[in-house]
Amino acid sequence: MENTTIFIIIATILGLLFGVWIGIGITEPQIQEVYYESEVPMLLVEFESWGENIDDSSETVFSYFVYNFGNTEAKNVKVRCEVTDSNDEVVREETFNVGNAASNSYEWQTSTIKEKFTDNHMGACYLDSAAGEYINLQERLKDI
Repeated sequence: MENTTIFIIIATILGLLFGVWIGIGITEPQIQEVYYESEVPMLLVEFESWGENIDDSSETVFSYFVYNFGNTEAKNVKVRCEVTDSNDEVVREETFNVGNAASNSYEWQTSTIKEKFTDNHMGACYLDSAAGEYINLQERLKDI
């Protein structure tokens, strides 16, 4: 009888341990957050170069690429080109209407400012705006 009682006690303890082990394995499902990007244009302006217009030395030409990585066309895209001096002060800026950017596309653009600048100035171009909702990837990249 003693062997049977010991066997029952050991079996009960093992059963409880097994039940606890199974209970730990079965937990409530964990909720994972899924970030959904809405279907909007995802725009990026990549500045390429700037310099004196070879056809008219009184003009400065800016060249840049406009990328749309989104699955939706971007309408009324505007690019802002600016010239800064050696102290990073903006001496001239102008906004150019690029037009529409098709979904999943890129386009090389040039824009002209009717002014000549010296060698100690720097030029750059940025996305200024687009019609409706859009994502400016340059600002998004700064967050990363």
